[in-house]
Amino acid sequence: METTRVNEETEEGNYVIQTLNPINKQWQYITTEFSVSNAILVMTNLYNATKQKCRVCSRRSKNQIIAEL
Repeated sequence: METTRVNEETEEGNYVIQTLNPINKQWQYITTEFSVSNAILVMTNLYNATKQKCRVCSRRSKNQIIAEL
């Protein structure tokens, strides 16, 4: 299943949601959220829909991984 970006990458939002591309094994940007709880909810729903590895990274903490499925 192919995923597409919800919005273009901007400087808004503190938490970045990404998926792992199974073909080239690189993390792809999906969207950003202001709230960590919303970001994790989006990540969980994305994982349930696609079964691809997903993660949430914090922009405030130098892209530290907050959650990963």
